[in-house]
Amino acid sequence: MADERDGAAAAVASSVLIIDDSSAVRDGLRTLVETDASLRTVGEAATAYEGVHLALALRPDLILLDNEMPGRRGLEVLPVLRSALPDTIVVVFSMSPSISEEAYRLGATAVVSKDGSQARLLDTLRELRRGQTSTTVHLSSFARLQGRSRAIPARDIALLLAAVVSYVVAYLVGEPRIAAGAAALGIASVGAAGFLLGPALGAVAAALVGAITLALWTITGHPVDATELRTGGNAVAAAVLVLVGVVAGFLRAPIVRDRRADALLRDTVRAHAVGDDFARRMRPALAADGVMLFGLSGAGRLRIAGTAGTADQTADRPFLGVPAVARAVRGTGIVTVDAGGDLVAGARSAAFVPILSAGTPVGVLALFYRNAVRLSPADMQRLRSAATAAQGALG
Repeated sequence: MADERDGAAAAVASSVLIIDDSSAVRDGLRTLVETDASLRTVGEAATAYEGVHLALALRPDLILLDNEMPGRRGLEVLPVLRSALPDTIVVVFSMSPSISEEAYRLGATAVVSKDGSQARLLDTLRELRRGQTSTTVHLSSFARLQGRSRAIPARDIALLLAAVVSYVVAYLVGEPRIAAGAAALGIASVGAAGFLLGPALGAVAAALVGAITLALWTITGHPVDATELRTGGNAVAAAVLVLVGVVAGFLRAPIVRDRRADALLRDTVRAHAVGDDFARRMRPALAADGVMLFGLSGAGRLRIAGTAGTADQTADRPFLGVPAVARAVRGTGIVTVDAGGDLVAGARSAAFVPILSAGTPVGVLALFYRNAVRLSPADMQRLRSAATAAQGALG
């Protein structure tokens, strides 16, 4: 079967255009290309300007583009090539590996250093030629994370109020016996609120309990500055309350958060959601700021099957996560990257999870985070479960 595929690839060789100012390098690259029957050189150019004209005339399948050339650099014409030839694979072949990030941002399919071996370059060309990666895809939209809603969920507000009310009841019950010392019961309520709702709302609960305590002391006839509990004064007591709420919130993170995420993930799977609805449900389940669901065709082309938390920034700029998506598909494993605002505007990190069917990649689930995220083993397992569920979500 493998021989049949290789034979088919050789039957329809991919055309290659070489753009490099060095005649020796062009000769070497042409000789290298000729060693593979699935590739054929159709043109050579010594300048970026000449290369663009040849590319538009020949419309090659692959372009080997040098960067350091007299006149215009390769990176300067890369956006022109990408716009005019969206289906052409552009491999930047350069002496400066530091340009990789910029090259990918401008639309390069791959970047190979001239310092590397010719075998590595040939392997890259073969890999791209056979369509084993999704790097041949150039999406029409460039995503930006949408503004995050700052509204507190109704469920969290209800739990916060329940914690405060429970403290009021506990104080009124305990005050006849321990007088103003009943205020110490607020520690339990603040701790519970922090554990259930996180450090931020734990601190809010501490502030509410502190304010309510002053009101309760007044109502029950206790001087605000003369409690039976001598702990260093009200300022220290308030600081202790806030500390309890925050610490309890951090203790809560690996426990309650994981349980809630697992429950949301199960609900999403049961809902048999597809497209945007699947992405919308997965967003809180995976604690992501943005979710993009991609379907992968047999020809190695991507399509956007669903999004949540992202919006198109412009209509003519390619999605910059293609190389990372390709690595996930090629390696059939989860790929995590520091996005740095390049893959999706507003994101600092991202994870790309291949969606497999009988071991064959059929899509990618992409998650974007505003902060630098380090995924735990539990997070990774959750991502794999999400990718399994995403098979049906591709519709």
